[in-house]
Amino acid sequence: MKVLFLKDVKGTGKKGEVKEVAEGYARNFLIPKNLAKPATEKVLSTMAQNQKNRLKREKKQEHEAKKMSQKLEGEVVHIYKKANDAGTLFAAISAKEVVKALKGKGIIIEEKSIEFFEPIKHTGTHPVMANLAGQKTKFKINIQVIA
Repeated sequence: MKVLFLKDVKGTGKKGEVKEVAEGYARNFLIPKNLAKPATEKVLSTMAQNQKNRLKREKKQEHEAKKMSQKLEGEVVHIYKKANDAGTLFAAISAKEVVKALKGKGIIIEEKSIEFFEPIKHTGTHPVMANLAGQKTKFKINIQVIA
């Protein structure tokens, strides 16, 4: 009997895979435990449509990430923080502050996509990386002292 696996089943099949299994195994174990369902024409066509939609959605996200990446490339963001006379900040710059500064420029990205090469604890210009759907983009942050 052909079944479509709904979850990974160790030694038998992975989620989304269509595989031939023994009829008793399918009817008595896989189907009652919602690990698989019979691979009918309707189920297979639905699966194919879902996969097509997922690919279309991923392509759209990738395109948007490329546009955002081009917008961010070479961008200089200014953040104003308190620092001592030597230029050492009282608190390191966080991803939250970078996102807030970018938001002020009309660029909206998530905190988790910001990557620092090293903690930013001094005034000056520092490189920062943004990981947007696999697209790594470098931009600079200019830290200036609040008097």
